[in-house]
Amino acid sequence: MTRRRARPVRVTPDVTWFPPSDGGVGALLRLADGVPEEAVRQIRDTGVGGLLPIGNVFVRDGAVWLRTPQPSGPTIDDLTTGTGLGTEDAVAVLGGIARVVRALHARGLHHGRIAGDTVLLDPSGAPLLVMVRPGPHDRARDERCLAALARTLAAAWCDADGAALLHRFAGRLVLDGLDEALPALPRAAPPGPARLAVVRRWSRRS
Repeated sequence: MTRRRARPVRVTPDVTWFPPSDGGVGALLRLADGVPEEAVRQIRDTGVGGLLPIGNVFVRDGAVWLRTPQPSGPTIDDLTTGTGLGTEDAVAVLGGIARVVRALHARGLHHGRIAGDTVLLDPSGAPLLVMVRPGPHDRARDERCLAALARTLAAAWCDADGAALLHRFAGRLVLDGLDEALPALPRAAPPGPARLAVVRRWSRRS
C-alpha cells in the first residue's frame, strides 16, 4: 500500500473502505481509532460463516488496516428504496444475519452495533455482517439491534404480510431472545433475480 491512497468509497463509524492499491479484487479497510490489531485477528479466527471475510491485518501510520476479498457491495442502508426487493429477500437477509449472530453468541462473542451499514450483500446476493472487533458483552443489545433491522427491512422491502411477519419476529426477539424468535423465520431461499440484479447494478456503478 502506498502513502498516496485513493479516495474512500464508503465511510461508517467502524471502518473506512478504500479500493485496493494494487488494483486487485476486494477492498482495504481502515479501522476506527482505538481498535487493537489483536481484536481484528480474533474475529478473523472465529470460523463463523457469514461475517465479512478478513485477510491480512496490519498497522500503518498508526491505524489498523485489513484486506478483504469482498468488494464494497451494497449495504441495507443503500437499498431502502427503488430496489424491487421483496419479502422473500427481507426474510433471507434477516434470517442469515440472525443466524450469524447466534453463532457468535455461541462462541461468547457479541457484535454491539448491528445496523443497516454493517450488513452488505456479497456478489452472489448473500448477506454478510461486517464485524471487525468484539462488541460489548451484551446479548440483549444485539437482539435489540436485530429487531430494529427487522423493522427497517419490513418497511423497505415487504408487503403487508411480510411486514407483519418481521414485526412479530422483532417483538418475540426483544421479549424472549434470539433462540426463541429465530424459528419464526422461514429458512432462507437462494437469492432471486431481483437481488442478483441489484448486486450487479451496484457492481457496475462502483
